[in-house]
Amino acid sequence: MGRRLGLRLEAIVALVAVVVLHPFGLVGVAPLGLTVLPVLLFGVTQLPGLRDRRLAAYLDILITGWVVYAIGWGPVLPLAFGMVFSMHIRAFGGRLWRPVAVVAFLSIAVGQAGIALGWIFCYLPPVQAQVTGSFGALLTVLFIRILGTTAEERERTEALYQALVQDSSDVYCVVGPSGELGYISPAVRNLTGYDAETYARMGWQTLLEAGDVAMWVAALERCVAEPDVPQTVRVRLRHADGGLRWVESSLRDLTGNPAVRGIVANLRDVTERVEMQERLTYEATYDQLTGLHNRAAFLRGLAATPLDGDVAVLFVDLDGFKAVNDTHGHMYGDALLTSVAAALRSCVRDEDLLGRLGGDEFGVVLTSGCPLEVAARILAALDRPVTVEGVQLRARASVGVAVAGEGCRQAGELLHRADLAMYEAKRSGTHGVRVYELEAAGH
Repeated sequence: MGRRLGLRLEAIVALVAVVVLHPFGLVGVAPLGLTVLPVLLFGVTQLPGLRDRRLAAYLDILITGWVVYAIGWGPVLPLAFGMVFSMHIRAFGGRLWRPVAVVAFLSIAVGQAGIALGWIFCYLPPVQAQVTGSFGALLTVLFIRILGTTAEERERTEALYQALVQDSSDVYCVVGPSGELGYISPAVRNLTGYDAETYARMGWQTLLEAGDVAMWVAALERCVAEPDVPQTVRVRLRHADGGLRWVESSLRDLTGNPAVRGIVANLRDVTERVEMQERLTYEATYDQLTGLHNRAAFLRGLAATPLDGDVAVLFVDLDGFKAVNDTHGHMYGDALLTSVAAALRSCVRDEDLLGRLGGDEFGVVLTSGCPLEVAARILAALDRPVTVEGVQLRARASVGVAVAGEGCRQAGELLHRADLAMYEAKRSGTHGVRVYELEAAGH
């Protein structure tokens, strides 16, 4: 709107100049009304009703020719055509320069012919008027061509950039010096389900996971404090479907660049990568069926436990588990193992270590408390029947207990003693517990 007002203001200034100078014979000899008319028409073509039509550009060129030759100075004012064309570049683009150049050249040619035939008044002598007009026509065409080709090149670059940004899976945004969001690329809709206007209206902080806001702000501050050091931060953005998306953001401080004046952030969706890493980490640590620590993780945890007198290992082995698989099938066996894991969890503390050592074998590391009491709770919990698909199953187990103490300073040895005690429990009958005794083992 301001630009349109500016163009109308130029027509008003030109009109005032013509009215003021006309009595002094400085703007031609034609009647004032005939001289003022094209200036008024120029102002009309700038009105919103015509401004958005390409025809307005051609009309402005023709009106410009009328004005400059009507005031008697046509041969020395051909670059006025270039000025008028420059007003239309932003509205219609550089592609308009070729027809405009033709119209401007023809307008000058008609004006020069009118001067040569004596139909149009000119303050310059005839020969000088023709020479000046010829050079003016050449310069006008060249000037319009330079403006047009420059605008075309800029438009191609902008179109390429826009296409890359629009189709890119990455999101680009500019954060101002005060932390405000200056720009965000349309690709953000593909990432979060929210469009760029939503972020501009609500602000990026409202759509960032609350627990990650401080991390993002700290990364921005580091980027400003150390502009030459690349900054990368991983945060979570809220998605329109109610979920979260992990994004990895690379930050660059371009506040010194007049075209940017902010921190440029490149956001890349890494949700699948993060979930894959978490899944691999989980699978490397936990048993897929029961959710307990797997054998490797259990052994690592046991090895990291200081073996003082309060530490004990329980080795739990189910009795008759093979018969469950053989009689009912593996689905029933898996369900029974899952129920055993739940029972074991209910019998130990959160700080105790619990794991599935393989098949129907489980291990427990206690750092305090009475291991025999825990073993009794485990046997009682396992004794409760479990119903799977209408079939009632009951887990029976043998539990071996080994307590750390003198002569046992290695985790592997402690687990081995618990294993030996478990076999003693099996030989004594099902669903029982035995404690490893150094003397009984022949040491």
